[in-house]
Amino acid sequence: MPLPIFPVFERLSDTSRVDYQHFYGRLSAPYCDFSLNNVLIWLDQKGDLELSTHSDCVVLRFASPFENNRRRYALFGTGNVDGAIREVLEFMHAQGEDVGLCMVPEETVKLIGSTHGLHVTEEGWNADYVIRIESTLGLKGRVRSSI
Repeated sequence: MPLPIFPVFERLSDTSRVDYQHFYGRLSAPYCDFSLNNVLIWLDQKGDLELSTHSDCVVLRFASPFENNRRRYALFGTGNVDGAIREVLEFMHAQGEDVGLCMVPEETVKLIGSTHGLHVTEEGWNADYVIRIESTLGLKGRVRSSI
């Protein structure tokens, strides 16, 4: 079953998982947050994960387990990113929702045109597992092994 086209959202069915994997496989580097298993485990905790496609992008809608189940939209893709982002943000505004995207991979962010006035920031709630290598170089102590 093909994936729905924006602004239609549907649950990810068993028959549409191959199509989802096709979009995910286009990312040049593995972005684990959008691997099929992670999406189903982390973003569908309330059983409300829905998705849509816009050109070469996937749009996910879910209750964020990281933000007190606030309804959020995530987007990833490899082309036509500007149009997808513009239409998704307009849709959110028309629905009376907080306007903004989360979990947009760096590869997708780099495809956003600079003339759109978008404000891109790192998400603070991701800081618990994102580590800056520079900050670890001066750490002292021993490494414990569980082997």
